[in-house]
Amino acid sequence: MERPSSFPDFEDFVRGSGRRLLRFAILMCGDPSHAEAVLQTVLEQTYPRWNRLRDGDPERYVRRAIANRVISRWRSPGSADALRRCRAAEALGCSVGAVKSQQEPRP
Repeated sequence: MERPSSFPDFEDFVRGSGRRLLRFAILMCGDPSHAEAVLQTVLEQTYPRWNRLRDGDPERYVRRAIANRVISRWRSPGSADALRRCRAAEALGCSVGAVKSQQEPRP
């Protein structure tokens, strides 16, 4: 893996933009713990590309990468079922687990 020539530059970027990026990830995910995981993954993927990104607009790149990762998760096969369960649980005033346990098994 190619290492950036100046690690402190990346460290400075994370220190300077990290809070804004986390807030953006929380808005995209709706869940702070999931947002932290998404941001961590995206930053890990950004690090090897730092030499190319640092002179451009790295914060924009990371925001786009966060959005892409979250959108990909929304499109995953189980996400529609999970959303239906969440809405049903909210309407019934119970946990998602309770809704899931009462669903008929699929063939």
